[in-house]
Amino acid sequence: MGAKKDAIDLIEALKHGDEYIRTQAELAIVRIVELKDARTVEPFIKALKDEDEYVRWRIAEVLGLIGDVRALESLTQVLEDEDEDEYVQWKATQALSRLGDARALELLTKALKKDKKYFVRGEAASALGRLGDARAVEPLIKTLKDKNESIRQYAVEALGKIGDARAIEPLTKSLKDKNYFVWEATKEALKKLKAKES
Repeated sequence: MGAKKDAIDLIEALKHGDEYIRTQAELAIVRIVELKDARTVEPFIKALKDEDEYVRWRIAEVLGLIGDVRALESLTQVLEDEDEDEYVQWKATQALSRLGDARALELLTKALKKDKKYFVRGEAASALGRLGDARAVEPLIKTLKDKNESIRQYAVEALGKIGDARAIEPLTKSLKDKNYFVWEATKEALKKLKAKES
């Protein structure tokens, strides 16, 4: 029971009014993450429902770093909850990409297409790039026409990481993007793709 109880105590310490105590709790949680102690996953999953949004944000991050697939369902609920804070959802999106579960691809693609929150959509694009799955290429190509330049940039970067030749033509069109950062990211992505082809 030791590790489980320690995790519960650390979650409570994250809520403490004293910043020093919160910082010490965060440092202890980092050590748990480094150990990837499976016994701590269940209390952390329960903490995703905590009233304190800072706790939920930190715990979503921790679950991603631990990388235990048991967190998939709870992280999915966080991502799909329209009333959840966008920063918590952003961390849940990051966490999903780190679980190594094929179901994350579908969830992240859905978030990329439908989520109304900029942080979540941008992180979904980045997360799809980290997954490196070629099935994400088509949704990312469609995102190259997004109204938000940052999301276009994340999509370009993700396509460069995935390295699928289907992205070359749409990325070539993105060289006309008026946003400097999108244009620069497009140049880099195309360089990666063309190097991979040769």
